[in-house]
Amino acid sequence: MLRPDRGQSARRNKPEGGLKWKIRNLLFLTGLLIVTCAGFAQDREALHFVDTGLAWKDILALSAKEKKPVFLDCYTSWCGPCKEMALHVFTQQKVGDFMNAHFINVSRDMEKGEGIQLARQYKNYIPGFPTFLLIDAEGKVKSQSSGSMPAEEFVRTIQDGLDGRSWVALSSRYEAGERNWSFLLDYLSALGKSYQQRRQWKLIAENNSRLSLDEIEKDSAAYRYFKTYWDDTQAPLFRSFLVQDVKISYQHKDTEKELEEWEGRAFTATTDRYYDMLRNKPDSYNIKGADSLIRDLYISHAKNREDMIAAMRINNAVFSGDNALLFSLLDGVHDFGLLRYSDYHIGDWIKRAMSRTKDPQQLNASLKYVDYLVAAPYSGTSPLLLKADILSRMGRTDEAKACKDQAAAKEAASKALLEKKNNGS
Repeated sequence: MLRPDRGQSARRNKPEGGLKWKIRNLLFLTGLLIVTCAGFAQDREALHFVDTGLAWKDILALSAKEKKPVFLDCYTSWCGPCKEMALHVFTQQKVGDFMNAHFINVSRDMEKGEGIQLARQYKNYIPGFPTFLLIDAEGKVKSQSSGSMPAEEFVRTIQDGLDGRSWVALSSRYEAGERNWSFLLDYLSALGKSYQQRRQWKLIAENNSRLSLDEIEKDSAAYRYFKTYWDDTQAPLFRSFLVQDVKISYQHKDTEKELEEWEGRAFTATTDRYYDMLRNKPDSYNIKGADSLIRDLYISHAKNREDMIAAMRINNAVFSGDNALLFSLLDGVHDFGLLRYSDYHIGDWIKRAMSRTKDPQQLNASLKYVDYLVAAPYSGTSPLLLKADILSRMGRTDEAKACKDQAAAKEAASKALLEKKNNGS
């Protein structure tokens, strides 16, 4: 059975004046909506895209006829950055003026219709979405860029593609044999900006092997390449550099602070790798390499080198099962204020070392350092649970339970505070 029309029923009960008022307001709102949508459509038309029904072969034919390359906007319906570009960049008049003057503009959903085939055809040039391709009339990619970006950066990036500064164009020069360090810096930078990490890693591997200390010393571009893309602090080249790092950095007008920060970043990455090995792949931990790294840190100018030396010596003590040395080093760390932001690492070192001993004296001695972690601000529940585990293994079950209860209460309080914050109260 059909339901009565509520609108008709309402009209029968309303006076005639009310009906006219409703119609008049409806017409007004409809007109306002048309004007608003027309204004929005005009903004969106700043960058003119060709008809979505036009086949790709016809687009390439149009490109040849008008002697303009194709700009292909590769997007998907679920891509947030794609929507950001469509709503806030492609709608800007300065972007539209530039793009309309230079390109046949095409936008395709890469998961629908002809876009699926285009995604397959250009898969090596689409690391993610959105991706923007400049394609010639023969269908060959001349430039690729990806990601959401402000209008000015977008226009500049597309202009670089027109001018032969994209990674695609630079790749042709590389394949033709160009290898100077200044060119390689440009090429690697272009690859990075276009999210072409695999190509970038391959290029770095190919060129690190031919870099020499003499080039680093005499060629400013080689020096910048070394600082930007070299990450093996235990390679002979890096160790040779350490011997005269101040002299070389001064020649290239680097400040002492810049040298310290760069060496600090490089050595931190290596130190972290050793910690990860100890934690996840202890069988691959290289004690000789670790000792060598400690010697290199001593002669370096790395920022926070004292913390890294302490961390590496603790790594070695834990790996060797030397708990007496571990406790001695932890005393030094505490007394000299080192590793102030490494509570997680300290807790993990203690947990790992104590898991391999049943000696009650060593277990009891470790509680001193666990208590430092428990007392630290924003320590969380991990130190309490670690303490509970050690106390339990010592047979002190009541104290262990008290620690677990304290951890549970702390976790509950943290959740309540988070909920209160999320609710805006």
